[in-house]
Amino acid sequence: MTTLSWFPGPRAATPEELSIPIETLLRPAAIVGVLAIALIHFLDLFGTIQSHAYVGVLYLVLIAGCLAAAGGLLGRKPWRAWMLTGAVAAAPFLGYIVSRSVGLPGATDDIGNWTQPLGLAALFVEFLVMTISLRVLVPAWRQLPLPPDAGDHRVRGATHREEMASRSVGVG
Repeated sequence: MTTLSWFPGPRAATPEELSIPIETLLRPAAIVGVLAIALIHFLDLFGTIQSHAYVGVLYLVLIAGCLAAAGGLLGRKPWRAWMLTGAVAAAPFLGYIVSRSVGLPGATDDIGNWTQPLGLAALFVEFLVMTISLRVLVPAWRQLPLPPDAGDHRVRGATHREEMASRSVGVG
């Protein structure tokens, strides 16, 4: 029986040893993340909808998408919800970059305004949620099959160095 502790000993248990899928561990963080994205854009909604109505409508669509993604992640097999989670994180992330660099149509007043605190908070959360989504959607490198000739490169490198050293000694 493996026990978890706040103070790991010399042999701490890993999620793989406990047979807990990484997706199960990342799902609560993603749910909190998409709800945070929705909250951040809700806080900015009222000022935005007065100055640029279509951007405010996009915020409403984003908030609805975040709520749908969070609800979908509560399901048993949330593959589509993970894709939606990645999308609702990537879309505002890219929108922020476009709005601050070249500007949105009819909304060029934010060009160069990279240090807005609410925007930076949104970027941080969106980046984390995108990273979590990619980790779940893209198979882990450990699970990919290795080519038949793959081995421990350190041993192969050391053997190669030793072989080259013996050759150079014999030549000189």
